[in-house]
Amino acid sequence: MKNINIKKLIPGIISIVVVIGMALQSFATDIDMESFVRRDLHKQTYYELDWLIDDIEKSIERLYKWTCTNVVSFGGQGNYVNGTTISYQRASTQTYHWNMDPIIDLSEEGYLRFNPADAINAFGNHSKADVYEAELPASLALWRNEVELYPTTKIKAKLTRTWPNTTSASQSATWTQEIIMGPFKKFPNISTLTTQASTFCSVTKFFPLSFDMASVSYRYGTETEPTSWTSMTGSLTVLQTDKNTQSYSTIPRELLRGVTTQADIEDNFYRGDKSKISTTACYFYANTTWGTNLSNYDKVWIRAVGTVSGTYEHKIDGWTLTSWNKK
Repeated sequence: MKNINIKKLIPGIISIVVVIGMALQSFATDIDMESFVRRDLHKQTYYELDWLIDDIEKSIERLYKWTCTNVVSFGGQGNYVNGTTISYQRASTQTYHWNMDPIIDLSEEGYLRFNPADAINAFGNHSKADVYEAELPASLALWRNEVELYPTTKIKAKLTRTWPNTTSASQSATWTQEIIMGPFKKFPNISTLTTQASTFCSVTKFFPLSFDMASVSYRYGTETEPTSWTSMTGSLTVLQTDKNTQSYSTIPRELLRGVTTQADIEDNFYRGDKSKISTTACYFYANTTWGTNLSNYDKVWIRAVGTVSGTYEHKIDGWTLTSWNKK
């Protein structure tokens, strides 16, 4: 065996050390990770994790507000109480005893009244607007194939519930709902207006109220949420339902949820994400023709606002109450 010439090996060893050093250094920067992970996917995952951490903190805040502090009065009984619903009257009149479902009244700071509407109204002087807010990374919803997202595309919702100042039992709340979505890389021009064909989004993480929002506006060319909007004709409807291929044959297949297995139920029902096994979702669709073809624009934002009065079921999962218990 010939003797190894160390002098000739030194340049090669130095080169290897330099390459290893450069490789290790690349792991310290976000940009160089693009060599291993697509930049958009990396940013999207980061945004989802950041939202999840923030949502856990908000969940703790909700628990603290509702059960641990400033709840001085509590009373009432009912025969149809949904654990995720706090304001469902079931009927605006108390004529029949089975309509006397208890609801939450938060009109007085630090106090929670839980009783049928007529009992709450008997107190008088309790009109107040309660504000609920929710935000969700758009990547956690389902979208029709023609929609293209940015890593930071989001859905925001704001719900204001105003209870009238009255002593009459036959009264119901007024609801104002605002939904903002964006920015989109691409948003299709939805011209076929049916509940099925014009549906473009499916959400299970939180539940907006189901009704038609007749005020629709847009902006484009901005990565951040707009502060001013351009109105257009048309409306946006939210519908809570269980859609399936038998009943909704023309809805885009990509918006339908898959079959729930026994493993899904066992893994998610008690300790996981129950939205993964939900048969009900919120579907967004254009109910009347939008006056602007949004497919011509990049970084598109959409805003819809509507107001209704009535007995609406409001599930508080995923919503943060921002108008009460500030002491």
